[in-house]
Amino acid sequence: MKRLINVIVLLSSLFTPASQAQEPMAPDVVVRTTIDTLLADLSSNKDLYLTDKTQLFAMVDRVIMPHMDIERTQRLVLGKHARTIAPEKQAVFGVEFKNLLLRTYGTAFYDYTDQRIIVKPFENPNNEDRITVYTEIVRTDAPNVVLEFKMTNRDLPAWKVYDLVTEGVSLVSNYRSQYGGIITRNGIDALISQLLDKNVEASATP
Repeated sequence: MKRLINVIVLLSSLFTPASQAQEPMAPDVVVRTTIDTLLADLSSNKDLYLTDKTQLFAMVDRVIMPHMDIERTQRLVLGKHARTIAPEKQAVFGVEFKNLLLRTYGTAFYDYTDQRIIVKPFENPNNEDRITVYTEIVRTDAPNVVLEFKMTNRDLPAWKVYDLVTEGVSLVSNYRSQYGGIITRNGIDALISQLLDKNVEASATP
């Protein structure tokens, strides 16, 4: 009987899903591996992305977006309006807002293809569920650029980015300020239309 129990325990361990056996990556490791993958791809395909932005945005969607908490970012950007806008309208906004982020991140990191990006040492002794990973883009012809990745694992299986702060300017706060005024004056439909037009124009521009 003891031998049978040992066999059952062994088989159970063999068939335990890998996702259960592995610990989630630390937030700084998420940032570091994502940046390394992104820059390696940009370096290999820089000429292609220069002439075909759809390929650039597709790569960003594949490499960066799995590590973004898009829904949380969207709620923070909409701010107080998130409580009053119909769910179906928020879904449409979400599609266009994601497309905006694709071209924003794609264009920004394309400009830093040949730069070195340092991920600063990270510690989380209090096990907080909202943290900041600091990085620095090292440039030889201009001052370095500091990037702050605001991350959370609250209600999530892994650490994800919900805001990016560049030189003290928050992406979430910046868009919330812009979009809040548009929604107040003209409604969510006007904002969606504006985002759609900009995304179409950006995708068509060589």
